[in-house]
Amino acid sequence: MAPPDLCTTPQDWVSIDSLCFERAVPLTLSPAPAIAPIHSMAILSRPARAHRSGICVVMLSGGLQARTGAHRMFTTLARALAANGHSAVRFDWPGLGDADGSAMPFEQLAPMLPQLQQQCLAAMPDTDRIVWLGLCDGASVALMHLADPTTVRPDALILLNPWVRSEQSQAQTVVRHYYKQRLLEGSFWRKLLSGQVGLDAARSASRLLRASRQRTPAQPGFQQQMAKGWKNFGRPLWLVVAGQDLTGLEFMEHAGRDLAWRGALEAPAVHVSTMAGADHTFSGSQDMPELIRLMMEWLSAQWPQGPN
Repeated sequence: MAPPDLCTTPQDWVSIDSLCFERAVPLTLSPAPAIAPIHSMAILSRPARAHRSGICVVMLSGGLQARTGAHRMFTTLARALAANGHSAVRFDWPGLGDADGSAMPFEQLAPMLPQLQQQCLAAMPDTDRIVWLGLCDGASVALMHLADPTTVRPDALILLNPWVRSEQSQAQTVVRHYYKQRLLEGSFWRKLLSGQVGLDAARSASRLLRASRQRTPAQPGFQQQMAKGWKNFGRPLWLVVAGQDLTGLEFMEHAGRDLAWRGALEAPAVHVSTMAGADHTFSGSQDMPELIRLMMEWLSAQWPQGPN
C-alpha cells in the first residue's frame, strides 16, 4: 500500500520509499486583484537518486478533486515520475483539500498559473523544464491560459481527456458512441419490439438527436479560448484520450468538427495517444501502468539527453 499523503505542515524532505522523497510547501495564490490571496498547500515529489532529469511536472486537477486526484491518480503519477528521475508538484485549488477560500469555476482559475509556476520554480531550484499536466477541466484551464501569447507558459503540455462540454458536443458524442452501439445490440431491438423501451427514453433520445444536429453557435466560448491556446503554444504537447470516457471522446468530436480547432491535432509538435480500454481517470489495473510507461517514453523523447 502506498504511504499516506504528507500532512499540511511544511517540513523537510521525507523518504516515501527508496526512489522518492516528498515535501509539503505552502502556496499563496491570487485569483484576481480584487480577491484576497488564498493559502494552499503543495506536495513536491523528487527522485531519491543523485541523477535527476531537471524536468518538473506540475499537475492541474479537474473537477472538485484535491491534490491526490481521483483514485489517488496524481499521487501515483507523481511518485512514478520521481522513480524515473523527474520531479512533480500536486496542489489544491481554492476551496479544495487544504486550500482556504471557496471552490471556483474552472474558467476563473487560469490567472493563478503564473504564480503557481513561479512558486514551483522557487521550491525546486534545480528545475530546468516545466511541464503542465492537466486532467479534464485542468487541461482546459491550461489551454485557456495560453490563449494570451504573452503570458507565462511551460516547456511542454500533457493533456488528459480535456473538457469541452456543451449541449451540442455532448449530444453528438452520446449519439455516436452510445446510441450507435446500442443499435447494433440484439437486446435493444428485443426491448423495443416488446415495448420495454419507455416513452421517456424515446423522448430523451429524440432530444439528443435534435441537439446533435444543431449548428455550432457563433459566439466565442471557453472552447474557442482553448483552441487559441493550443495553436499559440507551439511547444511539445501530448494529448491522451481514454476510449471509455465520454469527456475525452467529446473532445475529439469537438476538435474534429469545430473550425477553431482545424489542424490543431495535426500540428508538428502534437502527439495524440488513445487508450482504448481506459476510463476518465485511468483507474484500471492495467491502464495506470500503461499511462506511466507512455508518459516516461514521451518525456524522454522530448529531451533525450536531459535538459541543457
